[in-house]
Amino acid sequence: MGEPPSDEKIQRMEFLLTLRRRGISNQAVLRAMDEVPREHFVTPETVDAAYADQALPIACGQTISQPYVVAYMTEQLDVRPEHRVLEVGTGSGYQAAILSRLAREVVSIERYRTLADQARDRLKTLGYDNVEVILGDGLAGVPSRAPFDRIIVTAAAEEVPEALLEQLADDGVMVLHTIGRPEGPNVTNPWIAKYIFPGGYIPALSEVVPAIARSGLLIADIEILRLHYAETLKNWRERFLAHREEAERLYDERFVRMWEFYLAAAEMSFREQAMMVMQIQITKRQDVVPLTRDYIAREETRLRALENSERLSWRLAGE
Repeated sequence: MGEPPSDEKIQRMEFLLTLRRRGISNQAVLRAMDEVPREHFVTPETVDAAYADQALPIACGQTISQPYVVAYMTEQLDVRPEHRVLEVGTGSGYQAAILSRLAREVVSIERYRTLADQARDRLKTLGYDNVEVILGDGLAGVPSRAPFDRIIVTAAAEEVPEALLEQLADDGVMVLHTIGRPEGPNVTNPWIAKYIFPGGYIPALSEVVPAIARSGLLIADIEILRLHYAETLKNWRERFLAHREEAERLYDERFVRMWEFYLAAAEMSFREQAMMVMQIQITKRQDVVPLTRDYIAREETRLRALENSERLSWRLAGE
């Protein structure tokens, strides 16, 4: 009888099975998610939760997106080996690392110097040599490196940046990812604007869609994630409170109380006020992405059968 799989190996297997169960079917994307060591992109305090399907806090008040969101957005991009990709919002560098396994070149732009420097060093150490991290305004793109076959934006506004449209190739695909409000245009909560996200604004779908239409682009797909981010915020708050004393040492009690209140209020906005995460796939031409979603259902059926057989083999290995 062979040795039972290690806890780490089981964690990685369950990580991939969770992605498959939630509908990620592209084999190249799944392979990239398996190859990139997510534990190198999270903070030491959250490394035990690196493969949990939730967002985790990183520096500058930002987060590393939950694995499903990373995989889904990557799948929507339909990246091919010859493609050049622009990523707006480097963060920890995890999404860029995933894209680097699929594309010829990835250019990632980040507005926070701390995050840009950390991601650049991290990606270099891990050997992702086809990724370049640039410090700057992501919504201005990188004109000197255009055109890009694919553009991924993790902070969409109520207007689609003209600069990014100009930098998208004629047969390119752009994916916009943003938190959205359900009730139409509104204003940012004054407390949030003052203490948490100065200058921040959450657009409504009714603002984003007309902006895309005015730009001349075509919407190929829209995915609305409803309660998913409520669970992310719940886990984020629980982990934050588990390190409350450490946070107080780093900042102060006032910050801790304020951040706890924000996380709780944000969670309730998703559970009770219909806040959502929007992921919009847009193109310049109608024939760029697959005609229908039928292939997803077929692939999910095949992967469920594979999942059942893998579960059986794990049980046998551990007996």
